[in-house]
This record gives sequence, structure tokens and C-alpha cells, in this order.
Amino acid sequence: MARGSIKKEQRKDGPRYILTVDLGKDPLTGERRQRRFTYRTKREAERGRTEKLGEIDKGTVVDRSNQTVGELLDYWLQTHARHHVRPKTYECYEQTIRVHLKPGLGAIRLQKLTPDQVKTFYADKLNAGCGKRTVELCHRRLSQALKMAMELGLVARNVAQSVNPPRARAKEMQTWDMDQAQRFLEAASGSGYGPVWAVVLTTGMRRGKVLGLRWRDVDFERRVIHVRQAVVPVGGAVQIGPTKNGRSRAIHGIPASVLTSLREHKAQQNELRQLLGAWPDHDLLFTSAVGTPIQPRNLARDYDRWVKKAGVPRIRIHDQRHTNATLLLQMGTDPKVVSERLGHSQTSITMDIYHHVTTRQHVEAGDRIGAALFGTGEKQAASNS
Repeated sequence: MARGSIKKEQRKDGPRYILTVDLGKDPLTGERRQRRFTYRTKREAERGRTEKLGEIDKGTVVDRSNQTVGELLDYWLQTHARHHVRPKTYECYEQTIRVHLKPGLGAIRLQKLTPDQVKTFYADKLNAGCGKRTVELCHRRLSQALKMAMELGLVARNVAQSVNPPRARAKEMQTWDMDQAQRFLEAASGSGYGPVWAVVLTTGMRRGKVLGLRWRDVDFERRVIHVRQAVVPVGGAVQIGPTKNGRSRAIHGIPASVLTSLREHKAQQNELRQLLGAWPDHDLLFTSAVGTPIQPRNLARDYDRWVKKAGVPRIRIHDQRHTNATLLLQMGTDPKVVSERLGHSQTSITMDIYHHVTTRQHVEAGDRIGAALFGTGEKQAASNS
């Protein structure tokens, strides 16, 4: 709790009453912080003490500080981000701050930072060739750190909130049709990693989660795969950890042909394990040739190889997830089921992402009801209107 003491000083022009307010330790440096206020009468000093202590309790008093933006960003990384995000996410945060924010804004005194300086920084980054997505990430990290500075009483406001960053356009979704998906799977059946691509296309799982699957997560009898962990690249290595939200989920109805391929893959993996003698105890479905987790970049090379062999358009690995959802919706699958299989928290998220599919289904439904009520010429009339 904040404290304030009053001392009387005798000066040439008369007595003065000095109010000293203890603001506690500086959260960035650990040094003690104090503010001094001068009054002509003791009554004014006592009234001032009541006002200042009240402002401190409300968090509206900001002490003068020489801390820089760079020091705040480092402090935010170490005390907040490191303990609240996954290692891969932390690595991205650190890179954004080290490569972009600190060189551009780091030397500015935190309490002197203005919206105009932030806006100019964004413009300079764009003019230097940085993408809008990079600038948007700079804005997010800066705003998060300044929010913490407000909570600590280091600044009176978050100046980043007064600046509108450029918005990056979402990457356009590309998908395969059924024939292209089948051609890819036929070619990719020769992958040395086993039926990894069949699992990706039939479940819609993200790459990291597929690489994190363990044999104990597969229920062959009930045709269920449980998603409980993921493989992520961190600093050139890979780590196995919990999913992003820390929750597990189950994907039901794994195709029988995929389960058969997984049984065959498990038998081959067991033979390789016995042949090598030493095998990491990760229990992973898909591994390197020596049993270690697959590097995502190595999986990407495997993917490119089979895309080329199949002669299908190259889409992102993540777009196989979109392909899975699009094909399911085109086949008339209940959107709620698709949403649950993808792990979306709400069906509305699925509908927003795949509105192009559901819109087409609405048109087809309208054509069917029109044909049923008004005859087979209804659809032709609609196309001519």
C-alpha cells in the first residue's frame, strides 16, 4: 500500500511542507521510487497526501522514468510471454521484437513514445519492403507490452491503441477436388513415412498434430484417433508438447482403409525398431528412419515430391485440411460434424471459413425444391434469369 510522509522545511521566503510519496519498487529495475510535492501550508500538504495516495490506489499516478521501449519489450518477453505461450510462439515473439521493434523504437523513452512515432515506424517498415503481416505482428507485440506497462503504472495510456496498423490479407484458400485428392494419395502411398498423408486428408488435422500422434492415441476397434500433443520446430530442433489449447479431442470414423494402412505401417516400424536395436521411446506413429520426430521441413520435402509425381496443383500442406472440410461439406455432411472433426470451438467458425461451399449448397437446395414444386424446367429458368 502506498505511503506518504510530510516534513517541514524552513526557507528564506517562509516554511514549506514537503510531501514524499513512496510508489514502491520499479517493476523493471527493482529500484525504489518516490515522488516529492511542495506545499505552503501543512493543511495543503495533508490534503495533497490524501489526493495523491487515492490516485495511486486507483492506478492513475505515473512516476517519471527513463525506461526505454526496448527495456519494456525485454521485460515483457521474460516476465509474461515466456510463461504464457508455447516455445515456438515465444520464438516468434522474440524474433519480431529483436529484428523489428527494438531497432526501430527501442531507444525511445517509454513515457515519451507517441502515436505519431508508432505510425511513422509502421510506415517506414512498409516502405522498406516489410509485408503487412509483419507490421501487424509488430503492432500486436508492442500493444501487449504497453498494456502491461499501464497495469504496472509505468505509462498513463497505451499509445499503440491510437494507431491503426495495416491489415494483412488472409492467404487465399486453395483445395483439391476429389479426383486430385485421390491421385495424390495414390502417389503418396509410396512415402517412407507411412500413411501420413492419408491421415492428413481424411482427418483434416494440422501438420504438427499429425506428427505428434502416438500409437496409444489410435483406437483401432472404435476407429478413433485422439489428438493430445503436437510436434513443433523450435530453434532448428523439434519439440513434442501439448496442443495449443492444452485440450485433447477425438476424431471418430477413421476410414477402415486408413486403419489397415496404419496396422501395416506399425508392423514395418516394429521390424525396423528390432533391426536398429535403439529406438527413441516416443511411441510416435510417424518418425524418421531412426525413430526420431519428423522435422516439419523434411515432411514438406516429402510432400513436394508426391505432389509432383501425382501431377496435381501444389497447394499448401495446411490446405489439405481445407480440402478435407470442403469435400465433406460438398458431400452433404452436417456442418456441426465437420466443425467437431476440425476442432473448431463453434460451428459458426466453420461456416465462416467455408461459406463458399455452403452457399453453393443453398443454391442447389433451392433448385431441388423449385424443381419439385414447379417442374424440371425450374432450374433452367433460374439459370436464364
